Amino acid sequence: MADLNVKIPTLNLNDGTSIPMLGYGTGTAWYKTPDGGGIDRKTVDAIKTAIKLGYTHLDGAEVYNTEPELGLAIKESKVPREKLFVTTKVITNIKDVPKAIDQSLEKLQLEYVDLSPFFATSDSDLQSAWAAMEKVKAEGKAKSIGVSNYLLPHLTATMKTATVTPSINQIEYHPYLQHVGPNGPLRYMKEHGIATAGYAPLTAVTKAKPGPCDGIYAELAKKYYVSEGEIALRWCIDQDIVPITTSGKEERMSDYLRAMTFKLTPKEIIIAKVATSNIQKPILSMLNEILYRTIQTLFFSFLSYMLLRSLLRRPELPITRLVQMTAHLSNGAAVNGNTSNDTFSGVSLQDLPKTNIFTSKLPPDSKYKTPSASHNAPREDLGPRMVKGALYTFVRPEETVEPELLGVSPAALRDIGLSPGEENTSDFKALVAGNKIYWDSSTEEGIYPWAQCYGGYQFGSWASQLGDGRAISLFESTNPSTKTRYEIQLKGAGQTPYSRFADGKAVLRSSIREFIVSEALNALGIPTTRALSLTLAPKSHVRRERMEPGAIVTRFAQSWLRIGTFDLLRARGDRDLTRTLATYVAENVFQGWESLPAYIPSPTTTDTNSSTTLNPPRQIPPTTTEGPPPTSENRFARLYREIVRRNALTVAAWQAYAFTNGVLNTDNTSLLGLSLDFGPFAFLDDFDPSYTPNHDDHALRYSYRNQPTIIWWNLVRLGESLGELIGAGPLVDDPAFIAEGVRKDDAPELVKRAESIIERAGTEYKSVFLTEYTRLMRSRFGFLTSQPQDFNTTFSEALNIMEAHSLDFHHFFRRLSSIRLVDLETSDQRKDVATRFFHAEGVTSGTESDARERIAKWLEQWKARVQEDWGSSQEDEEKRIEAMKKVNPNFVPRSW
Repeated sequence: MADLNVKIPTLNLNDGTSIPMLGYGTGTAWYKTPDGGGIDRKTVDAIKTAIKLGYTHLDGAEVYNTEPELGLAIKESKVPREKLFVTTKVITNIKDVPKAIDQSLEKLQLEYVDLSPFFATSDSDLQSAWAAMEKVKAEGKAKSIGVSNYLLPHLTATMKTATVTPSINQIEYHPYLQHVGPNGPLRYMKEHGIATAGYAPLTAVTKAKPGPCDGIYAELAKKYYVSEGEIALRWCIDQDIVPITTSGKEERMSDYLRAMTFKLTPKEIIIAKVATSNIQKPILSMLNEILYRTIQTLFFSFLSYMLLRSLLRRPELPITRLVQMTAHLSNGAAVNGNTSNDTFSGVSLQDLPKTNIFTSKLPPDSKYKTPSASHNAPREDLGPRMVKGALYTFVRPEETVEPELLGVSPAALRDIGLSPGEENTSDFKALVAGNKIYWDSSTEEGIYPWAQCYGGYQFGSWASQLGDGRAISLFESTNPSTKTRYEIQLKGAGQTPYSRFADGKAVLRSSIREFIVSEALNALGIPTTRALSLTLAPKSHVRRERMEPGAIVTRFAQSWLRIGTFDLLRARGDRDLTRTLATYVAENVFQGWESLPAYIPSPTTTDTNSSTTLNPPRQIPPTTTEGPPPTSENRFARLYREIVRRNALTVAAWQAYAFTNGVLNTDNTSLLGLSLDFGPFAFLDDFDPSYTPNHDDHALRYSYRNQPTIIWWNLVRLGESLGELIGAGPLVDDPAFIAEGVRKDDAPELVKRAESIIERAGTEYKSVFLTEYTRLMRSRFGFLTSQPQDFNTTFSEALNIMEAHSLDFHHFFRRLSSIRLVDLETSDQRKDVATRFFHAEGVTSGTESDARERIAKWLEQWKARVQEDWGSSQEDEEKRIEAMKKVNPNFVPRSW
């Protein structure tokens, strides 16, 4: 630990205040959920240590949920208030800035903050919130006011009405994200005197290794006798950018202060700034740059919501072919499309075949290598810690006192292969409460429960190790009739090494939501994880915003592996385990290497009738490399494409039924393409494409309209993780490659191949998505065939009407299903029928006359299209109504 007595320099802001040029952050590692419980003493003590060492710039935010800890640390430090520079940020309560500031000051136990940035989304929100922020400054509650995460459009919109120029903009800043170029905010900020604070300044030496700056930073660290972390901080400071960093280790906090003991030369600053363009990059760093460019040019613009509407015009593949394609998806049936045998009545829980293929083929936590090692440990010792070189930890559920079984899904019971009535047995009730496991401690035989280890990108930022923080898998079961294998899991059964700061419990209200939506999605035909049962834990009192009753959901899926599982291995540079896991997925999650899709010579997004694109041949031997350079695909490329295709089908179904997941982080994105880990989900009520059920998603990253784009973003992260394997092509089984990785001479060809494969996978993703979305919407509108004009004249206009007049999405389709063509003969009839789509209180957006006119015109076109497909007889009408009601449910789970 550095023994320093240094003073952190300050930067003068445009309002005359001075900000210390190194900030200590109270988010990131210290972040708590809103229901994170009481005061976290670890956070308090870490902040006190930072203050003791000389950090006076303390960076907080209401969304971190650590303001009480920050305030207590300031109070206990006994450092005079005027010697500290305290920042908070308004995010969650942006609609009422003065109230948000008052709440923050109360939590901080302060009369004012030195700086209060905020973040908003639309222009009107930006301008009205900034006006409120100016009032906060005028009242003396904030000495300076600024903004956070603002790009150029946000800044220009704010400045149109601002009377006070923002003093600072806090953005992510490091060599790999410099916000340069004509559309970057830095040039504009300099022109208007707006300072920059940078969070994640250590990215180049932590999350993004290996990378272009590695050699430069190492050389500079050696020159100045400091670590690469101090070089990264100084690189910001010497550009008048205020870095915000954090740590819970006193030694590291102290070492960071060494950044105040030297200065980089202008040449050294420039070298690091241009490193990404003028040095030879390691292979994974090259993939980072390539894939970022790929996603920007290939997909973000393409799948903007309105452009999506304009592209969905092509004729559809015949239903039989689509059935074959979607047979590869899991939805209450086996991966190979097997369905339950009507004559099979199920077996008892005791007789249900059980395995532990996951734990027998993949590496365990080294601290508890065997079930007995974990079983003999005190249950409290199995709590949060870092786990490396492993994909799971053996851990048993915590005991549930006086459990009460509240509900069981008959469909889930049947699909697992259990007989009706099995839910009434004592064995079943004990199992789903976490009070029974199939492992004998006396003989050490059977199957011991486990929790998975994975990481993930959350809201686009790397979150490091995550894992099953409150989920514990009991065993894998196989339905004796369908031969489908499921991993049975308890959610809310207690802490695991992956619980981080949480208690491993689940409250009853969220458990009810997951139980219902899992089975509702399955009933709608949307690929999803499933819920078997819901158990109340009446003696378990769980603190969230308040004390609530606990519960356990017993859920199941053919696999709980997710993109985040690969993310963590890539972040840790674990090549061997990445290959092991990819092989496991192909051979044990899917139906073997030969079940994966063959090479498609020319994937296209416009010809959605292409049989080879939508239903490619399979049965390719695992050692075969297909296709010409630079797009030749080995078996790992085929694995990647299969995962891409499955996720395309699932997100198409979400969009067709207006299901909004709410938290599409990579740790919530299934390798099987299942709807996974239900948090703040919702089905749309009034059709609003920008809607998100996640109240923390202020940038609308996970809104309904963005879901196709975000899933592709996540799949590109998977492409990064598999990049070395898919880029290796025919060399993937070469012993030298397996042992040592990419040779320098082979790197350019490998990168080119990986880039080409991922780019082609993006085209395939769009093609599968568009075709499946069109098929589902065609069925919902009651069409038997596909016509080129359907999208513009029917699909898109109906969505536009719903959005313009705030009509209920699900009511629209259900009510449309019951309309008889005889009621649409005249214009007046159609206008009368139009009111069936209104809310009980009428039209809530726009005028009623406009809505009648527009819907009536649309109904005229719809009527002609339906007659073209079905005919006009009474018998045809009844068949059409029946078919539409089968795909347009009367009930969907609402979030009221």
